[in-house]
Amino acid sequence: MKKVISGILAAVLAGTLLAGCTPSEEAGGSQAESGAQSSAALSGTVKTGGSTSVEKVMNALIYQFQNDNPDVTINYEMNGSGDGIKNAISGLYEIGHASRELKDEEAS
Repeated sequence: MKKVISGILAAVLAGTLLAGCTPSEEAGGSQAESGAQSSAALSGTVKTGGSTSVEKVMNALIYQFQNDNPDVTINYEMNGSGDGIKNAISGLYEIGHASRELKDEEAS
């Protein structure tokens, strides 16, 4: 079950990273103007953190993504599911990792 959850988290992270990093106007204009988004045009910083159980998956994803997109910085803090959820809700993180379900007070 943990492998399935890790796989889902990895897919969600990869999609979120791609959606959160936008090409700069100087690097070729909008997607509509340039046709397809080039990975060379991605830049910015993504703040993420939370569950320590996804550390190995996250480190591998971050390493490869930053290798492919050198103008993107990913700040990853391993501080537990509760902090990942809390900091995603507050806006401190773009991505909060949790290896448990949300509690009622976190979901509202």
